[in-house]
Amino acid sequence: MRLACPHCGSETRIRTSRTVSTTYRQLYLMCLDLGCGFTFAADLTITHGLSPSGKPNPGCHLRMAPPRQRPANDSHPSRRRGPEVPPPAANEDSPADEATV
Repeated sequence: MRLACPHCGSETRIRTSRTVSTTYRQLYLMCLDLGCGFTFAADLTITHGLSPSGKPNPGCHLRMAPPRQRPANDSHPSRRRGPEVPPPAANEDSPADEATV
């Protein structure tokens, strides 16, 4: 996990952490820029599951996120695909092959 220093933007390192519960840890970080030297604390919380565990812990109660579903008529431009074009048959020459002969 990478976290930038909130003051100078440099890389930070987790120096130590403390487990509070199975889903919550307190992290203690330091900036790696010696000129900055900022030290700070952060919280790491597991909020929900994305897929069920193969070895569930009976003491861990996390809600599961609903599966992501795409609308049936997704018209978002970045998700549009052009028409399917079949690849040329193996015995057909491409125009580039003809130019080199």
